[in-house]
This record gives sequence, C-alpha cells and structure tokens, in this order.
Amino acid sequence: MRDLVIQPREDDLLIATHGRGVWIVDDIRCLRGLTPAVLASDAAMLESRPAVMRIPTGEQRFDASSMLDGRSPRPRSSPTTSRSGTCSAT
Repeated sequence: MRDLVIQPREDDLLIATHGRGVWIVDDIRCLRGLTPAVLASDAAMLESRPAVMRIPTGEQRFDASSMLDGRSPRPRSSPTTSRSGTCSAT
C-alpha cells in the first residue's frame, strides 16, 4: 500500500497501491463500532447504511451444467506397464 485516506463525507476508505491501483472500501462507519467488548464477543451485529446490488441488464452467463451435454470419447488405447518395466498400449 502506498497511501490510505478516509473520505470524510461518505466515510469511505481509499487505498492506493504502488502498482497504480486503487481500492475503495465503502462506508467504514461500522468498523468504528469495533470496541474491545465487541471484538471479545463470539458474534456481533454492526450497523451499516443500506446498499443496492446492481445487476447489468446485458448480463451474460454460462450455466455449465445446462449448456454442456456431451460425452467423453472412448480412449483409443490404454497404456499398461508390465513388471519387467516395458510399456505397451492395448
């Protein structure tokens, strides 16, 4: 990481890398609720703002189980090795 900045209005964490990459962690307000008591507990619910999941209308999928319907070809030969170390195909 090269730099860390918290954007004050949205409470987003921006992380800059040496490879010119940028990571944005949306709304870190919930992380501010990590008190020692919360960290010591087995489970905790932290508050966060509502989020929207966007799915593009032009989404392309590949459902392998429904798109692939083929059989593997029979092997033409299977190699075997004898105790003497010679290899032959049957």
